[in-house]
Amino acid sequence: MALPILLLSGSTDDLDRPEEVAAYSSVRFLTIQRARELLESMAWRKIDQDGVTWHVQAAAEWKANAKYWRLMLSFRPADTEPKRRAIWAPAPIESDSKSSLFQEAERLTDETLKEMLVQTMS
Repeated sequence: MALPILLLSGSTDDLDRPEEVAAYSSVRFLTIQRARELLESMAWRKIDQDGVTWHVQAAAEWKANAKYWRLMLSFRPADTEPKRRAIWAPAPIESDSKSSLFQEAERLTDETLKEMLVQTMS
């Protein structure tokens, strides 16, 4: 069974009283820094393009006064350090709810993702 995760802005040392520590005994602690590192290393999808494996992550973008959420895709080569800047590409998917947006994203094929990557890089 996976433990729930609690993000801390500091460390577990911030919990002073024994009852505070006991309350979190079945929780896995992550600092914000470690959570970011884990998220950067996890790919939503992986695609191969011209012998390079790319990690793809999906994000929802909402601009002020916009009517819909827009799907944005982040492409990052798998063999580089996580700090390298990603290549961002807008996907032709919009929705009035984020959950619907990500459901539509699941329907994108690897070929479509490859085409978007090539188009963005050119």
